[in-house]
Order: sequence, then C-alpha cells, then structure tokens
Amino acid sequence: MSSGLPSSSTPSPKRPYNAFEKLIFFVLGTMSILVGLSQLVELHVSDKLLIQALLLIAFGIVLLAILIRNKKSANQTAALSDSTDQNDSVNHSSGIFIQAPTSRNSSAFDLTMSRSNNIPASLKDLVDTGQLQRPELQEILATSGLLAPHRAPATKGYKFPKNQRYWFNAQTSDFTEDQYNDFIALEATLNLADDMEALPANQKSLTVQQKILITLRNTLNAIPQPSEYLPAGKTSLNGATDWDTRYYAANYFDTLHLPFRQPILFTYDEEVSTIIIDAKTPAPRAFCFATSEKNTQISYARAYALRAAITLAYGPLKHQGIARVVVNQFMNENISHPLLSYDFDLKALEHLISESQDPSVDTTGFPQQSCIRYSLDEEGWFTPVEPFEELNDPAKKHPLLYASAETRTEEAPQEIREITGAKRISDLGFREDSNRIDAWNAVISQLSDSTADAVALFRGAQASATDTATMEAFSRVIQALVSGEADVGDKRELAHIFMSGSELDAAIAHMNEVFDAEDISIEAFTASMKALEAKLEPIVSLGIYLDDTDSVYRYFDSIADRIDYNRAFSSDPRTVILVPDAYYNANALLVRAYNQVDKPEKALAFAEECVRIAPLNTDAFLYKDRVLQDLSRNAEAAKNICELIPHQLRQYDIALLYYRLAYLEWRLGRGDIAVACYQQVLRMNTEYSQPAQQELSDLMKTDPALVTIDESRLDEFLETHGIPVDNQKARYDILLSAAIACTNNKLYTPASFLTRQALAIKFDDEIESVRLSLTGFI
Repeated sequence: MSSGLPSSSTPSPKRPYNAFEKLIFFVLGTMSILVGLSQLVELHVSDKLLIQALLLIAFGIVLLAILIRNKKSANQTAALSDSTDQNDSVNHSSGIFIQAPTSRNSSAFDLTMSRSNNIPASLKDLVDTGQLQRPELQEILATSGLLAPHRAPATKGYKFPKNQRYWFNAQTSDFTEDQYNDFIALEATLNLADDMEALPANQKSLTVQQKILITLRNTLNAIPQPSEYLPAGKTSLNGATDWDTRYYAANYFDTLHLPFRQPILFTYDEEVSTIIIDAKTPAPRAFCFATSEKNTQISYARAYALRAAITLAYGPLKHQGIARVVVNQFMNENISHPLLSYDFDLKALEHLISESQDPSVDTTGFPQQSCIRYSLDEEGWFTPVEPFEELNDPAKKHPLLYASAETRTEEAPQEIREITGAKRISDLGFREDSNRIDAWNAVISQLSDSTADAVALFRGAQASATDTATMEAFSRVIQALVSGEADVGDKRELAHIFMSGSELDAAIAHMNEVFDAEDISIEAFTASMKALEAKLEPIVSLGIYLDDTDSVYRYFDSIADRIDYNRAFSSDPRTVILVPDAYYNANALLVRAYNQVDKPEKALAFAEECVRIAPLNTDAFLYKDRVLQDLSRNAEAAKNICELIPHQLRQYDIALLYYRLAYLEWRLGRGDIAVACYQQVLRMNTEYSQPAQQELSDLMKTDPALVTIDESRLDEFLETHGIPVDNQKARYDILLSAAIACTNNKLYTPASFLTRQALAIKFDDEIESVRLSLTGFI
C-alpha cells in the first residue's frame, strides 16, 4: 500500500511563490532594469556608474527569470498533482474508500429541473432548442428514447439535499411496470450525468458507454463517510441506544449517493444485533440508458443489485457496530419473496466487496457465496428465493416488545413516567378493545369445524377472561352459534359478533346509516334516535361507568390524548379503566341527533357525559361547544376552548381548537382576535389550513378595518387578549422524547404511535423510517 509519499527517484517540486512574493520579484526586477537602462543612456558616465548600471540590469533579468521559472515549476506541480489524482482514480475507481461527491451550489440546469412541472417535457425542450449544453446527458437521452411520448411519465422533481441525487415526485403506485422502470431510468440518467461530468480528466475522452460502465462500477463510491451521517466528531457508534441505532441507520440510508433511488424498509433486533432491510432493486429495463440489448441490461442490473446491497450493509457493519445485516432485494411490491437475500457479517462483506470488483460481474459472472441466496432463469435474471430473515421476524420472535400497551400492567420505567405521567405501562394505552383482540386471536387458531367444539372452546375462554367486555363478547358468539344465527365456518362473521355485535353496537350502526342517508323523514330519524337512546339507558341507569373511590372510567382516542390526561391528572391515585368505544360513540351520536332536531337542552346532557369520560378530548369538547353555541353561550364555549388548548399535544387537535375559537371570537364581535386565531391555524400546516385561509380572506373582505398581525407580534397579541399561546417545539420535544424513551425501553408499539404524533408537528424522513421500523411490519 502506498504511504502517500513520493519515491526517492521522484524530484520534490519547488513550492510555488505566493502572490505577494511574485509581486516583489516583478517590481524589483523591473525597477532594476529600468534604472540601469536610464544610467546607460546618459552621455557622460563614469566606468563605476557603467558597471553599476550593468549590474542593475543583470540583477533585474535574474529576478524576472526566477519568476518565470517558478511559474513553469508551479504548472508542472499542478500537472503532477492532476496526474497522481487521475491515476489514483483509475486504480481505485471501483473502491469503496472514495468519498461521495460533496454538495454544490445549484446549477442553472438543477434550477430548471426543480422548477419544472414536467421534467421529461422540460428535458425535451432543452434538447430540441439546443440549450441542454450537457453532451453526455444529451447523447443518453437521444439513444435511450426516454423522452419519447408515453415513456417516462410527467413528473416534478428536485435534488435531495442530503445526497445530491435527483428525486422525482410522483404517485408511483399508479404506474405500470414499464412506466416505473422508465421513470427511475430517467431519474438515474440525470444522476449518472452528474457522476460522468465529475470523472477525472484522464477519463474525459472515453465514450459515453464507457463512462456509464465506469460510473456504475463506482457504485461503491456512494458509501458516505461517518462524518456525513453520525454525530459530530464520531467515527463509530458502538454501544448506541436502540433509538440511536435506528436513527443513524436511517440517516446512513438517506445519505447514500446511489444513481438509482433506493426505497427501503428496515427493522432492528437489538437482542442479536441484527438489521433486516427490504430494498427495491431496478429491473433490467431500467438500464435502457446504458444499452438497448436485453442481455446486457440484465448483466448491468445483476451487478448493480450486488453493489447496492453492499452499500446498504457497509455503514451499519463498519461504523455502527452491528453484527449482522440481512438485505432482501425485491423488484416490486407485488411479490412475496425477494429476488436476492444476503446475510452479511464483516467477513462476508469483505468477500463480496472483493468479488464485486471483478470485471466479470458486469458481464456474465455473479458471486457464489453461502451469504447470498439467488436463482437465475434462462435469461440470467433472478427468480424469487427464500430470505435469510423476513422484515417481520423480530416481531414474531419478540411479541411482547411489539404488544399493545393496554395489556402491560407492570410499572412504567422512570423516564417514561417523568415524560408521560404513566405510572404503569398500560397507562400509555387508549384502545379499549385491545383485550378483546388479544383474547380472540388466542382462540381463533384453535377453532375447528365442529359447532360443539367451538362452543366448548369459547366457554373456556370466557371463563378465563378478566374483564366484563370480553366475557360479554364470548357470550354473544356462543349464543349466535347455539341459536344457529352464525356458522362456525364463517370466521369473519364470528369476529364481527365478538368485537362489535352488541345491541348497542347495532343501534349505533343504524344511527350512522340514518345520518348518511340523503333522504330520510323526520319520523324515521327520530325513531332511530330513540332506539339508540333506549339501548344506552340501561347502562346509564346502572351507573356502570361512574367513577368511584378506586376507579375512574375514561375514553381516549389516541396515545396523545392519553398522555394529556396522565400529565394533567398525575396526582389522582385511582385506576383508569377504559370505557368501551360504543358507550362514548352512542353519547356523541345523540349529541348530534338532538342538535339536528333542534333540542340543544337534551343534547347538552349527552355532551356533558362525553366530556366527563373524556375530560381533555378535543372532539368531546367540541360536541359540547356546538351545543353551547346553539344555546347562545358563545363566551362559555370560547372560555372552555382556551382552557383546553394548553393541555393538548396533538397537532391536529391544537389546529382544530384555534380554528373553532376563531369562529367563536367572531361571533363575540372580536374580529381582531378571530384574525389572530386564523393566523395561528396557518402556522401549523394541517388540513385546517386551507379553510382557515379562505375564512380569513372572507372575514377581512367583510370588515376592511381588520388587518393581519405581524408574525413577530402574533404571540404577544394572543397573550394580551387572553388567548393561550401554543408552543409547537415544546409539544414536539415531549412527544419525541416519549417516543425515544419507549423505544429504548422496548415498548415499540407506543413508540411508533408517539413518533407519528411528533412527525405531524415536524416531519423528518429519518424519523419516519425509524417509526416504520418500530411497527414490526406484522
């Protein structure tokens, strides 16, 4: 290996003079010559002055000669440096230790592409008008036919800042297979054009086909350096937390400088230090930019798949201390098995790096190693194989880590308790039906075709159930089987009866149908409303869900809603029991129904019950809010919303509350506050942004005296007028900190829910990849 020093036979080049030194040499040399010449032209000059003049001229000539020689030496040094760089580039053009190109300022071409509504059409326009001025790209576009009608679909796109790769925006799930291949081929063409233009000088004279092959062989150059994706100052990440391992793996994958887009899903099994990756690999047709010959396309696609898999495994193995990386490569989402499966450890990685440099890989060869599973058809392309591991294997092996929080009764870890207010892990739960789901899944696989056996199975499960709702659910299924209402072979119908087959559920379903009906008589509407109320009345009369000294009965619609409650009522020692969704939904429907028939006093009773069992739930408050509006109690409604806002974590809820508050403030004659509330909604970029913008515009048209508030003064204005000021960053930090704490404590399902809520406030590609890795893909 080269030491990096020149050999003893290589002369050390002189250091080029800097600009100041060059100026001194030039001035002294020129002045010496001019002074000497001025003395020579005098008529009467002594011998001494003559000698002095000649010496000055000689001295000036020497200085200028030195300056000229130094310039040549500098040029030779630059040439030597260029030559050395070129040789290194040739010798290591397929090596993995060359850093990926750094980001550069956007060129006019990049800006043209980013501002185009149809990139294929914009490229054709540049070609047709002779304004492309990128000869390699122009030749590829001409020979590949990618700009022909009905090839690459119309799309927008931009350069992804992190890896300086083009990324086209389109709903690719709507494409045919050929359209998708042409789509990614055009995307890769632009990326390869950048890479070809960055080739060293000694490769500039190669043909475009040769340059394409070189850039494809240089795929391993796409491996980012640790400084590009690890924390500042870190060169490795051994011993990282569960969250950090996932996050920096996602960061690594997003930093890869590959010519083709590389969509992946991954998961992580900390117990065995294994990352499992499902990745897409381009089909042979996607290499139409390189050749029209099918066999060559297949060879290029095979070689690319190998090198891309190596790049995916390299960072986690080399820089993150992961012991094993499994890479499964699929050509599309429509097959259940991968085309290739790799089982990498460091030794296997080094072997495949070496084999990937063999020129035969680009023609007919492919490594035959125990760490790769693949099979070839008659044309030499891959056919599906069994993977070494599947993406959902960790969740299958460790079901408790991916279990819902509702079933976990153990004490919550301290850091989770501090952030979320949860005393037990189950205090992160919000789904009342989780116990029923688990109970049903535990018995359904044992269900036989015998009705008698099924009834016995369900009776046994009923006897072991620990909550009333599950006992009642098994009782319904048993009754349906015994009466003949349901067939033992119809598992879907049995599941429906078990999960939502109560009389109250049926009344709710009918009321929803009535609301959705386009033409319904007032008599039919009232009958359905009364029927629902009748099914709810026995539950209310018995006080089944009334709080007592030991328990409180609550409804939540999200993990954020649950944490809002935990944090606000942390001093309440009573156990929280989740109210069935049907009970809350029945009350909410009756609020709407009595509002519909203009009976707000009746509606208010049901709205109050919604708020009692869901005391910080936005929807529950807004049911009551609407009733108060109908009772002309707008000030009370606005006050309730202002009291609720500071408790909310979820972006959707905060935006909805400000949106509703804007309307109430307008009703109260406070147009300036309404304007401020609408502006607050617009800060949040939710589904309420568009209607808020429209209503704000309409409001200001009707009242010319109203003006928008300067963004820098908006918080101060809201606070001055008694409107709570939202802190998006604080909410984001709470949600993300809770997600990280849950991840590091192996509570993956709550972690994925919390991550989703944080992403609604501020989206991040890497954190979204982490969220997906936490779902278990079951």
